[in-house]
Amino acid sequence: TKLRFVQPDSSSYKLYVHAEGVGTEANQGRIYFINKNSTEDWALSVQKNYRGNFRTSATYFENEYVRFGETVYKANTNLIPGVFNVSQWTAQTTGLDLLGYVPNDTNFSLVESTLDQGNLEAFGTDFDVSTDGEVLIANSMYTSVYEIESGDTVLGLDSSIANRKVVVYRLNSSNYEYSQILEPFNQTEDFGTTIAVSNDGTKIAVGAPLNSEIESNAGAVYIYTQNGTTFSYSQTIRPVTTQPNTQFGFKLDFDGSLDNASTSFKVTDRGSGVVSLYETVNNTLLYSQDFAYDLDTQDFGSRMLVNNNHVYIGLPKQQVPNSS
Repeated sequence: TKLRFVQPDSSSYKLYVHAEGVGTEANQGRIYFINKNSTEDWALSVQKNYRGNFRTSATYFENEYVRFGETVYKANTNLIPGVFNVSQWTAQTTGLDLLGYVPNDTNFSLVESTLDQGNLEAFGTDFDVSTDGEVLIANSMYTSVYEIESGDTVLGLDSSIANRKVVVYRLNSSNYEYSQILEPFNQTEDFGTTIAVSNDGTKIAVGAPLNSEIESNAGAVYIYTQNGTTFSYSQTIRPVTTQPNTQFGFKLDFDGSLDNASTSFKVTDRGSGVVSLYETVNNTLLYSQDFAYDLDTQDFGSRMLVNNNHVYIGLPKQQVPNSS
């Protein structure tokens, strides 16, 4: 349902494809990775030399991988059929993509930490990736924990209130490994319905268009900044003019150089159809200007592309008179 394309270097390309799933824990959706380089066609990002579970009847060649027990090994040399001899193999602990997608929904992983998928109903309805492919973020929706109350009695859980979080993955060699999860500040603000990561992978923006701290459903955007190997909350952005039902943070996008020298950030206000521009000053995003269009206030900014210091905004309801 969504695609992203990056070119990590001059000779390689990576395509990210979201498969929606059906909104259940058994089929919550995935993001697939498809690679291409100068010598090979597009192919799922799975370790080519992985042969699955070790078999005593199989012949193996140097640099091929097998799973034996709970460990993946790499062959040190060519091997004829026979029993497993650990001296002929080197254990692998990280950096191998054995699936070609996230989240890892198997019972096996090279790394200790994987995304908790208990009660996970939807994954990746919005996602983004840094320009070099090093940081991947995706939203994830779990079973609602928002309680319906009558006096002191809890009547049940309100399934209409999304329990949405943001998952951060980092690329290790050829494999995306789970890094951390960003929790919502408030269960009723639609946290994480839209997300974005800066080109250099050092900032994450999380939209909360139903945030009502200042005005009802006025919206807010939370900014997280990289601190070592994790992201920490650093800033909340709100509309310059706060009014009810503007749903600020409905659409997000970053632009700028890989070295973060000129990073800018655009955010759409759904209610009044305004796109706001923010610029980085001393590693903080500061308001710069607004874009608006009087003839399409409801959907202006709902289709937005930011690229190389240009902002392209669609007008899905604009009617153009027939010139003939």
